Amino acid sequence: MQKDELIALLRRLARAGLNRVPRKQREADALLALSLVGLEPEGIFDETGIDTHLKTWLAPLAGEGGVDHVTWRRALVDRQMLRRATDGAIYRLRRDGIAGKLSEDAAGVDASAIFAAAASVRPGAPPTRA
Repeated sequence: MQKDELIALLRRLARAGLNRVPRKQREADALLALSLVGLEPEGIFDETGIDTHLKTWLAPLAGEGGVDHVTWRRALVDRQMLRRATDGAIYRLRRDGIAGKLSEDAAGVDASAIFAAAASVRPGAPPTRA
């Protein structure tokens, strides 16, 4: 997904909050991939490390009653962006599962800033540019 498409998607989702993993595969893939930006590509993560990262990433987007980190983590595993050891204790990124989901410039989009800007816009006011 290109940067402008991702920003438009985030602005649209900001109106209601991120309540679930998007149904449209392309949108889900882009957001799931974006949630992994910042993790060490060759890193090995325990469940607590992944959960902490996802909670932090999701907090400004999902808020109270939104999608939780466990659902998000399961979607990352199901979409083959995150590999889980058989015992569930160790996770690694799957670069082959992430590749092509976001353009290089889209990977730098700050989802929480877009959500915050959208929340601060008064009804009827023009949206801010991110």
